[in-house]
Amino acid sequence: FAAAAALFVVGVAERNPVPILVGFPLLLAPIAAPLVGSRAAPTAAVRGEVRGTATEVAVEYRIAPERPLLPADLRVVVPPPGNLVERAPVRAEIDGRDLLLHLAWGAAEPTVSVVPVPEVGWEDPLGLVVRPVAATGDPLTVERYPPELHRSGVVRLEHTIPLPGESRSRALGASGEFFGIREAYPDDPPRLINWVASARAGRRLANEFQVERTGDVLIVLDARPSSLGPALDRRLLGISRAAAYGLADAFLREKTRVGLAIFGEFLTALPLSAGRTHRLRIHQLLLATEVAPVAGPAERCAVSLGRYYPPGMTT
Repeated sequence: FAAAAALFVVGVAERNPVPILVGFPLLLAPIAAPLVGSRAAPTAAVRGEVRGTATEVAVEYRIAPERPLLPADLRVVVPPPGNLVERAPVRAEIDGRDLLLHLAWGAAEPTVSVVPVPEVGWEDPLGLVVRPVAATGDPLTVERYPPELHRSGVVRLEHTIPLPGESRSRALGASGEFFGIREAYPDDPPRLINWVASARAGRRLANEFQVERTGDVLIVLDARPSSLGPALDRRLLGISRAAAYGLADAFLREKTRVGLAIFGEFLTALPLSAGRTHRLRIHQLLLATEVAPVAGPAERCAVSLGRYYPPGMTT
């Protein structure tokens, strides 16, 4: 706009119509440019996928704008999370009415990071007006775990149950052994029902199993700020989150109950449990964990742990 005004002034001062003719379209462009795009709030559907192994992280996005927006007019910003670095420029290509983005990142350290939905904007063909576009999609997760996790199998767990090595469970597993027959509950799955015994007794009876369990594990994650600074604190927390989830996943596969405690200013406790649902709870809690704004005293952590978990656990 300033350049167009300068050309207009020069043309009037020198009585030369050429600068006026050149600057006049530029003066009207900011007014006409918003009329080119969609008058309503534009939207775009975003679908992403994370690929790659080890330190290589390849992220691909497919962005489908609504009509009449064109994919060539979209401007997309996808900053890498804190623990990832950009290794190559973003490569964009057009596939029909979709915009494809290929990002090459690197994970030099273990991390469990969330990649938010990209910021999408529409820019007019002259590059004078940029309007935000509402991007609809789901965040992506980048998971890279430390190679030392294979050593978790050598950890000797402290037994925290009355009869070490045994615990009743109604869940079938690879190491489950028959324990007895009991009255069936309304929510028992069909695979637990003993149909032969039920037919003889005239009522629903279910099998009960006992599974081997070596002990309980408590993972404590320190999310307090330190004197190292916010940037390094976030980096170290990303490594800790990856190690915590990797350890939890390894022990849950061995039918061990796992608890997770995160201490920042206060303690956030996830009780001892096992199974796929508990693995999902741990994953979601770790993804939502950030560095606390204020550091709580260590005494508060010790007292809070005693409220939620029994003594003698492997921590």
